[in-house]
Amino acid sequence: MAAANSAGSTIRWARYPSAWTFTAYRLARLKAVLASGPGSKIRSSDLADAHHVSCGPYVDVIVSDDGGLLSTFNQFADQVGFRVISSSEFNAEFELAPPSEGAAAVR
Repeated sequence: MAAANSAGSTIRWARYPSAWTFTAYRLARLKAVLASGPGSKIRSSDLADAHHVSCGPYVDVIVSDDGGLLSTFNQFADQVGFRVISSSEFNAEFELAPPSEGAAAVR
């Protein structure tokens, strides 16, 4: 996905990955809020979520149990080179014990 700026050049994900991802997240969240109908609104945590996801181009995986973040990210996940997964998916993928079991095993 690319957009032309006023000078006629194209803004591409490969050149500005954090800015592109930040903007994609914000637009996807706005789309989700508008589609939800009356009473739906932007949450106070949405800006922080956009900042967290905008770090994604520099890592392979972001781990989050925030359902809103996950569903918003999934709207454009096929256009980026990283994943956002839940902690249970992370634990299963890397064969880790859930935090409560791991903490008990250390004692």
